[in-house]
Amino acid sequence: MSTENILPSIENEQLSENYQEELEQEVDYSTLSKDELLALANKLADETDIQLAFNTIKKVKASLDEYSDQEKSVALDKFIAEGGEEADFEFKAAPEFLGFDTTFRQIKDKFTQYFQQQSQQKEKNLKSRLELLDKLRQLVDSEENNTSINRFKSIQDEWKTIGPVAPAQANELWANYHALVNRFYNNRSIYFELKELDRKKNLESKLDLVAKAEKLLEEKQLPKALKELNELHTEWKTIGPVPNEQQEDVWAKFKAASDAVYDKKKQYLEDQDARFAEVLEVKLGLIAEIETFASFNSDNLKDWNKKTEELLSLKEQWAKAGQVSKEKANEINRQFWAAFKAFFLNKSAYYKQLDIIRQENLKIKVAKLEQAEALLESADLEKAINTVKRLQAEWKKIGPVPQKANQAIYEKFKKACDAVFDKKRSLASAEEEEFKTNLTAKLELIEAINAGKEAATEPLLRDFIAEYNKIGFVPKDDIQGIAKKFNDAINAYTDAIPVENEDEKVKIKLFTQIGVAKNSPDARNIISKKEFGIKKKVKELEDEISILNNNLEFFAKSKNADGLRKDVGKKIANIEAEIQKLNQQLKIIYTAFK
Repeated sequence: MSTENILPSIENEQLSENYQEELEQEVDYSTLSKDELLALANKLADETDIQLAFNTIKKVKASLDEYSDQEKSVALDKFIAEGGEEADFEFKAAPEFLGFDTTFRQIKDKFTQYFQQQSQQKEKNLKSRLELLDKLRQLVDSEENNTSINRFKSIQDEWKTIGPVAPAQANELWANYHALVNRFYNNRSIYFELKELDRKKNLESKLDLVAKAEKLLEEKQLPKALKELNELHTEWKTIGPVPNEQQEDVWAKFKAASDAVYDKKKQYLEDQDARFAEVLEVKLGLIAEIETFASFNSDNLKDWNKKTEELLSLKEQWAKAGQVSKEKANEINRQFWAAFKAFFLNKSAYYKQLDIIRQENLKIKVAKLEQAEALLESADLEKAINTVKRLQAEWKKIGPVPQKANQAIYEKFKKACDAVFDKKRSLASAEEEEFKTNLTAKLELIEAINAGKEAATEPLLRDFIAEYNKIGFVPKDDIQGIAKKFNDAINAYTDAIPVENEDEKVKIKLFTQIGVAKNSPDARNIISKKEFGIKKKVKELEDEISILNNNLEFFAKSKNADGLRKDVGKKIANIEAEIQKLNQQLKIIYTAFK
């Protein structure tokens, strides 16, 4: 296999975006001041690279949100310390934050429009490439004439001008294109010299790409180098074959230059992982410290204020520590902020009267109790069961209630929930009895099938299958056993039906398989696989006919042309007969199932 035909399938836009995102982690926005972040946001509003602007401003927003949250928290503490109630607290963000929100929305809207335009353009490119493939296929299948090579070159030139398509279609398009190009050259030996000349030109073009790839090692900006390398790979694919004796060598040079660039990327990622590991160790230490704050409790306001200052200091250290890998970021952030928020929740609870909280909790539990009691009248029992489970989960999350009411409200709630579950158990017992009755009916039908083999007919076979499919479900433990007995009985019955020829037997068995499969929960999947297998066989036979027809063109120059044509003609007739049988089987599937 030519090494030119095993190029790595790289989608330019996707790869460059991924590497660019990795490298952008090098900037730690959490270390920037609020003013620096706002200034950067204003600069991004004029950035022409919309994708870069959007990815960057999202990180800027995350850091600014932390500043806003911190200001809000400090303002709330001050408000409460001055005698205010948290429920009355209102926080108004600074005007510069509102200006940032406007900038963020503008950049986001630009990015959305950019993404939609790119998707629409790729759809147009795909349509254009498919139309060119049809033209190229017609040219390859047509007879040679003086204009063929010019038409071929015109198609090649037009192919190179069309932009990229979506990754899902790219590889298949390239494979079809190169397959047709190879067929064009292989089928037209009369233009061998022109082909060799073209391959020499292709060699010059590919050597030029090799030189460009080697020069990329001097590029200091890795994302730019990777993006240009991907573009070189795309251009390489559009260039036709080179002379065979130089094919391996030129590809080896191009691959070596590409691998060298990828090695730089690998080294960068290794260095980045080392930095991430160092930051992770620091942040894990901070998590261990801050988790002790989550359980802090005191009756003294000064103790709470002192702990608040210590906690905010740890928060600043966390922000300055830097970034960790994406795989670790969510988890350690969750741990840190969970402990951080837990402290302030406890602090808020300190300012509230416990009796008021417990009374509110009691009101909530009374409402849950009333919902549970009302479910006994529900006509949709399955929905009622799911609602009870949800209510139970919600009940567990409700805080304490006054001690004198705690036991009584719980016992009432439990009694209401148990009553709904008991109603479900009663209905399940009735359903199980129905399943047993269905099992008996199916066993009796299987006995009738076995007893009727002596007078087996296709209409009776159809009736047996239809009757079996009408019978409902059986107990879970008997599903596989009864299905096997029925399949064995119906197969034996099918074999007993007298037929005129083997084709008729095949049709009856196919109908039987479809009829039995229709009773399966996976019926559509089973029949689809059967249909796919038949269609695949038809396609293989049609391809074989195509090959035989192509071979007939070469027999004209043979001394034994007539004999060879006759043999091929018989083969084609036999294959066409086989295709007709398979199409009849497909018709049975469509009639019986679809």
